[in-house]
Amino acid sequence: MEETIQEKATKEIEELKRKFLCKSQARLFCCMQVGDDNYVFSFENLEKILEKYLGKVEAVIKENNLKDEIYQRFKKEAAELMYLAALIRDEQEWALRLKEKYAIEMEEIKKVDIYDPAMCCSTGICGPVLDPVLVKINDVLMELKKQGVVVKRFNLAQQPKAFIVNKAVAELLQKKGKDILPITFVNEKLFLTAEYPSYEMLCEALGIEPLE
Repeated sequence: MEETIQEKATKEIEELKRKFLCKSQARLFCCMQVGDDNYVFSFENLEKILEKYLGKVEAVIKENNLKDEIYQRFKKEAAELMYLAALIRDEQEWALRLKEKYAIEMEEIKKVDIYDPAMCCSTGICGPVLDPVLVKINDVLMELKKQGVVVKRFNLAQQPKAFIVNKAVAELLQKKGKDILPITFVNEKLFLTAEYPSYEMLCEALGIEPLE
């Protein structure tokens, strides 16, 4: 059966959406990496890409008399993707601007930040002898990620700058020394020091149900 003009136009829009995601995916992936301080991320550039593709989608819709809801859905999905990236990068001003400009309505992201003592790698479970405490917290954080929680870990040996930038962490280290580590924040609020929290503790603090 021969495709109608509208079906062809809809496919063209899907292809535009795919291209937008391909162009933005690498940038978003890099900006969401834990502790990626070396990557210079520009929301201005990403927003320019979005506006470019929104213009193309709008043109296809007008030329083929398609419903405006297709354009609005494309705009909503792409804007929410940028908004999520802004929250993860703690770019609060950008997140607020994006939320207002694109009328984004979505729940605030749930976050857990852990400031670890100096370890050989990001998880501390790469050596020949595994520390059961580190294995357990790694499993806990993996479970939280499955539930959509954004988890960030900062290793004192690899990311010392992060321990200075966070004033609460810097003050705790100055007063208590390295024995205060690990330090856990839930939704940017100090939650626990000197030990790792359990899965149940974090679920309760985040307001989510533990997985079975």
